[in-house]
Parts: sequence; structure tokens; C-alpha cells
Amino acid sequence: MSVDNNSYGESMDDRYKACIDNSKMFARWYKFSGRIGRLEFGLSIIIGILIYAISFAWMLKRIGDYLIYQPAESIFLGFALISILPLFLIGAAACKRANDCGKSPSKYMAAPIVVGITLLLRGISPIGVFGAIVFGWGTLIFYKSKKGINEHGTQP
Repeated sequence: MSVDNNSYGESMDDRYKACIDNSKMFARWYKFSGRIGRLEFGLSIIIGILIYAISFAWMLKRIGDYLIYQPAESIFLGFALISILPLFLIGAAACKRANDCGKSPSKYMAAPIVVGITLLLRGISPIGVFGAIVFGWGTLIFYKSKKGINEHGTQP
């Protein structure tokens, strides 16, 4: 007899037999499901920031001299386009880190985005918006992981 409060009489391990294996680093970097530890999360943030910095430097090198002649909408579009991949990478990692800590991913994903949109509407540069979103998601590195298997997979 199991000590769990489920009506099916199965233990915790029986319920999560077909769970996600989270033992390999960066095996599921593009998915929002599963769990990741602090090391993989920190590396994901560093990689995302490097991708953003390299894309930003490439964009400035290509159109740096002509940047003052461009309309603000096209500059904003350029920043938005180079932000997609790094924000996707860091967002997927933040969602998995929230799953690992037992926190609500929707709350930890939405709050920095709302702050970023508010900053953008107040006239802050897109670089500052990217930084605010990454900083908001990055705070998940300070939470401890939940031990053992949960509904999001094995412990990383």
C-alpha cells in the first residue's frame, strides 16, 4: 500500500514512469517542458547573451554608418529580429528552471515580459528591454531544485 493520497493506489514512482529524462545537458534546449539545473540554466543565459551580442555587433557593422538615416521603425525591427533566438533560448531555459524549482512557469515567464513591454512603451532602448527580460528570468538561478522525480521529469 502506498502512502500517497491518490485514488488509484499507485506510488509516486509508478505515476512518473514515462517521465522525461533530464540527465543530459542541452539535449532538449528548444523545448519548454522538462527540468534543468542551475549550471545548465546559467550556461543557457550566457549563450543567449553571446548570441545577442554577436548579432548586435554584426548588425552594427553592416549598417552602422547608415543607422542615423534609418527610420526608428526599421531600427526597432532590427533589434526585435536579433532578439528572437536568444529570448527563445533563455525563455525555454527559464520555463524548465521554474519547473525544476516547483514554481509556476507562467508567472515567472510573464512578469519580465510585462516589465519589458512597459519599458519599451516608456521609450527605453531595446537593449535595456532585452536586459530587463533576461535579468527577470535569470533570478530563477537562486531557487533550489525540488528533489527527486516530479511531473516534469527526473531531477537534472
